[in-house]
Amino acid sequence: MSAELAHAARISMLGQLAASIAHEVNQPLAAIINYGKSTRRWLRRSQPDLAEVSSCVDKILSNANRAAEVVSRIRAMARKETTEAEVVNMSELIEDAITLVQREAQSAKVKVRRTGSTDLPPVLADRVQVQQIMMNLLLNAIHAMQDVRGRSRELCIDSSVMPEGMARVAVIDCGTGFTSGGEGRLFEPFFTTKPDGMGMGLSICKSLIEARGGRITASNNEWFGATVAFTLPLVGQHREGEPKSSYD
Repeated sequence: MSAELAHAARISMLGQLAASIAHEVNQPLAAIINYGKSTRRWLRRSQPDLAEVSSCVDKILSNANRAAEVVSRIRAMARKETTEAEVVNMSELIEDAITLVQREAQSAKVKVRRTGSTDLPPVLADRVQVQQIMMNLLLNAIHAMQDVRGRSRELCIDSSVMPEGMARVAVIDCGTGFTSGGEGRLFEPFFTTKPDGMGMGLSICKSLIEARGGRITASNNEWFGATVAFTLPLVGQHREGEPKSSYD
């Protein structure tokens, strides 16, 4: 049942991100069309400029690969399969997640920025699961700032390495924060602060992170908004005897 719920949550999230996904794919496709037209113009000259043609072809291939990578990431996230721990580049994954929610952030007039380490050591986890966690937390933070008036809407992703051999990622918003006492119930199944929420997103995130030997916490900020942070073991720090995954 946990595996089915996690998969359903991923599919629901992809539905919310449909516009961002379309935008991400359309950008390289538009570039391919433009470079293709340029190639044709260079070839039609009385003396074709082969250096420019070669440059355009390189850019066409680069953008085609970029579009293929976007589609591959989406297909991987939508797939339902047994998961295994692998070496994951957290910095790269964070950037991918930011890219996918960028359109949603722009619509909500939310500025996204990164702080802390932008070159984290690799962690031992499942890439699709961590991508799901990141996107869930980013979307929650964006939605938490939709009703903010009179101050800037800023979403900060702070990453660092902890002394105990864990990578830490914190998602910090400037929204309304959690209601008094709400932090303690956020990770309970079916508890939600959204009018249209199901209360499963953070509960699933908690299960996925703890299955990999990590931890997730939530707290209100001193002034505005809230912080949700999670940790995952760096490669070589996964202790023998810990479960590989709750869904294996």
